[in-house]
Amino acid sequence: MVVGTGTDVGKTWVSVALLEWMKRRGVSAAARKIVQSFDPADPPERHDRALLAGATGEEPLMVCHDAKSFALAAAPPIAAKRLGLSAPSLAELLDFWPCAPDDQLLLVERAGGLRSPQARDADALDVAAWIDPDLVVLVASDELGVISQVRLCHDALDDRLFEVPIVVVLNQRDEDADPSNFEWLRDEDALDVVALPSELDAFGSQVLELLGLERD
Repeated sequence: MVVGTGTDVGKTWVSVALLEWMKRRGVSAAARKIVQSFDPADPPERHDRALLAGATGEEPLMVCHDAKSFALAAAPPIAAKRLGLSAPSLAELLDFWPCAPDDQLLLVERAGGLRSPQARDADALDVAAWIDPDLVVLVASDELGVISQVRLCHDALDDRLFEVPIVVVLNQRDEDADPSNFEWLRDEDALDVVALPSELDAFGSQVLELLGLERD
């Protein structure tokens, strides 16, 4: 499962980069977005489900059903209400969630931040607890305040998911950027942290190893 510390931290970019990396290494993977909301001015090919589908070769409707897709840039249940629709419950969202074949890795991406509402009765943390993933990727943008954001989200995930491995991705980090945030999270907080895009190969290999999949 891919979750974020907030909105616009690059969850979809990280998901697509990881899926494409796996495809180049012959790893079969599917992608799912439980629910999405989007700016109606954006063309369909830029919606999250289309980007994820492009990385896996699936149809966008398999990634996220129309019934879970809301044309307003807000948290999904808020978008639904403002559009005059019924905000879905978590159970209703999961009714439209086609599973992947047993032989495929399944990447599930969340909308917004970890505590962002996903349904009228669930946020992204609730969804994570229901799915019980084998691995969580926590995406954060490498900027001022990221240490607090990562700590809060990491602690919340640890409390709900117990011993599920968590890999922190500091996204949008240039090779010549100040390494202070990265080094603090790794050395002082002892978190499992990688920086993208510079460490994509190491990140992909680590994900496969944590999931018990072979690497070539």
